[in-house]
Amino acid sequence: MNLFKQTQLKKTKKITFFDAFSGIGCFRLAAESLGIKCVGFSEIDKNAIKTYCLNFDCKNNIGDITKADTEDICNHDIFVGGFPCQPFSIAGKRLGFADTRGTLYYQILRICKEKKPKAIILENVEGLVTHDGGNTFRTILMTFGGHCNGQKRLCNPYKDAIPYNIYFKSVKSTDWGVPQTRKRVFIIGIRNDIKKIYRFPFRNNDKTPIFNDIKEYKKTYKIVEQKWIDGRIRNSIKYKRAKRTIFKDIMPFPTIMASDSVSDYAVYDNDIKKYRRPTIIEFKRAQGLPDNFKFNVTPNQFIGQIGNGVTVNVAREIFRSVIDVIKNGQDN
Repeated sequence: MNLFKQTQLKKTKKITFFDAFSGIGCFRLAAESLGIKCVGFSEIDKNAIKTYCLNFDCKNNIGDITKADTEDICNHDIFVGGFPCQPFSIAGKRLGFADTRGTLYYQILRICKEKKPKAIILENVEGLVTHDGGNTFRTILMTFGGHCNGQKRLCNPYKDAIPYNIYFKSVKSTDWGVPQTRKRVFIIGIRNDIKKIYRFPFRNNDKTPIFNDIKEYKKTYKIVEQKWIDGRIRNSIKYKRAKRTIFKDIMPFPTIMASDSVSDYAVYDNDIKKYRRPTIIEFKRAQGLPDNFKFNVTPNQFIGQIGNGVTVNVAREIFRSVIDVIKNGQDN
């Protein structure tokens, strides 16, 4: 089974995007399935670049975004980035952009202020909203100068805020046909001259998908002994996430994290009546990656790379909804 489908969106040939903090290219997979062109990307992790270059044209990597000149970045319609979550050391002091200086988020503001893309798509862990006592997210909201989720009074923006309306929402991968219990916050910025209100896409399935929906059927699997399961559960206080990665095939895949490895996971396969390790194909499908997605790092490194990425199906629907706004909300 392959959850990744090429579904071209009509009249999107001229839509372009820049892929910041690209990782292995999950956002790019989603974009290119809709006919959106990548004009460049930014990544510094050597292993992530290896995987990215196996699957995409590797030209136009600007490398370290903190050292990049905005002149080196092609103009683009959509700026995309799953940025690292960092505290703003002086957040809340209302110093404008200075509140974010020294963080990678500052680089997003710097580039978008100069390049003026029509839309911005940012993705982060759900904990961003409460990070650093809420200071981090409040500061992000104040760096956008337009209305916030359709209501002007929510944002109280900085005087030097970028001229974008901002929308945010926590989105679940299971809502988009992918059986992974992954929740991520998406922040959408729409440039102020685009008048159409942005609305997040509605879930496209009524039934919660489960592991069996993406199961790879094989003659043999790597079996996990019951004593390993028992020990893992017994030590769940010491290993706080121990039980999180032990699950049944009638459940969604647990959230894949960057710190995870294959040996952390055990799924009870009712067909063989035993616990086993998920296969690499099943890990790919749990993030919406195609079966033929390539990698040349170790399996454990690849799982970490998947954990750092965005679910492709979710990203595709976000792209689709953003394109609808920028194509239909601007005077031509």
